[in-house]
Amino acid sequence: MIDSYLKAGKILSQIRKEASKMIKEGTLVLDLVEFVENETIKQGAGISFPCNVSINEVAAHYTSPLNDETMIYAGDLVKLDLGTEIDGYIADSAITVMAPGKNLDERFTQDEINLRQDIIEASAAGLDAAISTVRAGVTVGEIGAAVEEAINEYKLNPIANLTGHSLEQYNLHAGISVPNIDNHDETVLEEGQAVAIEPFATDGIGFVNDAPGTYIYSFLANKPFRLKHTKNVLTNIKHNYPHLPFSGRWLTKEFKENRLLRDTVICDETTDTRTHKIFNALDAICYEFDLSKPIWLDTTIADFKRHAKARFYQDNFVDSIDFDYLEIEVIEE
Repeated sequence: MIDSYLKAGKILSQIRKEASKMIKEGTLVLDLVEFVENETIKQGAGISFPCNVSINEVAAHYTSPLNDETMIYAGDLVKLDLGTEIDGYIADSAITVMAPGKNLDERFTQDEINLRQDIIEASAAGLDAAISTVRAGVTVGEIGAAVEEAINEYKLNPIANLTGHSLEQYNLHAGISVPNIDNHDETVLEEGQAVAIEPFATDGIGFVNDAPGTYIYSFLANKPFRLKHTKNVLTNIKHNYPHLPFSGRWLTKEFKENRLLRDTVICDETTDTRTHKIFNALDAICYEFDLSKPIWLDTTIADFKRHAKARFYQDNFVDSIDFDYLEIEVIEE
């Protein structure tokens, strides 16, 4: 077990060092995440979660969807979060970099540049303080207190609702949360436990909100589907990603030749009418897939009434589409 952790960590450290050099003006986030993921495989490790590249006010958990055009600009505060695994034993590490580029002093005031540097240094100080505190018998609340004190010295706040976590074989979040504040959690760390410590510093109030869009997924349970392609996707997920998180981008690549380009499930447990639920779900799908809203033609409505599913072809869209059709289906009611 220890050897696997050490090997995963060594590989991760090398990749993080090389990937950090790519954080500069003009780099596409998609190129950065794919470099990290491809290099992980090349070096003989597994990917323990999709590479995250979160910029500025996006604190964490962004990974590129397919054809992502998000670009890094000079002065961006870029959080690179990557993970490797050997035999299921996980290394999880992150680094924050202010992207270099030309004319930074013309784009930002010196106070703005100093703030970015302070956020980077405060986060590193929080990590150092936590590592100095960690030992068998310490409570996670004590670790959080050490992180909070270190970050507060920079007159910044830790992010309270983002935490570190315990690690187990093939289990990225193994049940114990490691806070970034003194939350008085009396959970005691035991000898041999592995934890990821993840301090975040901010000049904001210290809480983050969920942003729209889902980019990282995990397999939780089987679910009945009638569509053949959807069943194939689920079978692929169960086989390839039964334990660790995966990116929708990976599935899109795997199934492109089979014509299933993207797949999603929208759950609506409100008391709204069936018709409104369908319209709301279609809106959510179009938002997630970055599509204009299709038009319900008479043939579309007739098919949906007969089969509880419908296909939207080019004739249904005002904008040009680069796929054959969008199909929706009511799975269960």
